[in-house]
Amino acid sequence: MVYLLWAQGTHRFKIGSTKGPVEKRVAAMQTSSPFPLVIQGVIEGSTGIERRLHERLRNFRVVGEWFDLPEAIVWQVLTWFGRGDEVRKVTTCDA
Repeated sequence: MVYLLWAQGTHRFKIGSTKGPVEKRVAAMQTSSPFPLVIQGVIEGSTGIERRLHERLRNFRVVGEWFDLPEAIVWQVLTWFGRGDEVRKVTTCDA
């Protein structure tokens, strides 16, 4: 699963992947985050999709899998992920 997290109160977003439940991964990260982490979207897919998304957003990378995204870009990224808890099956990254 490839997920999009938002560090609430910031413009920071994380695009990551996990083989297990996304909620479990977020709970593990939350203990070291000063901001509440909110799942913004989930895509059924592999690290290949994650890498393509990272490449697409490379100009906004802060560190690792974290990106500082302007509002206009946030809306575009949200369309790639669908909305809320919705899970879409994606075979390619059309981002």
